[in-house]
Amino acid sequence: MTKSIHQTYRNNFKKYKVTKDGLALELKNGNDYIAYTVDYEDLGFDEIVRGIEPTRYEYLLLASATINAILVIALGVVLASKIWLSIVVGTIFLGGLLYWAKMLLRLCKTKILEGSQNIAFFYFPEQQTAVDEFIKVLKESRRKYLRRKYMKYDDMDDDDIQQSTYLWLYREKLISRDELQLLNEEINNGRIIGGL
Repeated sequence: MTKSIHQTYRNNFKKYKVTKDGLALELKNGNDYIAYTVDYEDLGFDEIVRGIEPTRYEYLLLASATINAILVIALGVVLASKIWLSIVVGTIFLGGLLYWAKMLLRLCKTKILEGSQNIAFFYFPEQQTAVDEFIKVLKESRRKYLRRKYMKYDDMDDDDIQQSTYLWLYREKLISRDELQLLNEEINNGRIIGGL
């Protein structure tokens, strides 16, 4: 299982890397570039998959290219001494235009992990398996981190706060019911020993 993923789409890229403290991100969108780390506490795993439509600029560019292609083909037919040659060249030109249009108008799917800090992945069919595997690794790393950080009993800390923390771990499905009972027993034993 990989602890990093690199994605590209047109002139954009996203790099994600699981670290010991959180998720390191590098994002480039057009001319904008940003790099930061999201703490594990800020990550959520409510998943949403949505599509992003091409921009109005991309539609206008496609319409302009189509009109120009039709005009070039018509001009070629009018000026050519051999009509079959202009039809062949026009068909090849139109085929290239259609392929370009398909790539331009390709619906960009994204998978978003909603939390305090949302994380969005490109989610094309050829990338879905890699993204889903990366999310599994991220979930497990988050689980280990939060268990390591919050499952410690501290007799100097308020017992009610610790019980609330343990209950939160249970509700987040980071510990089992048996582990919750053991941790609560540890708090009760600390009360008994502290009271003597």
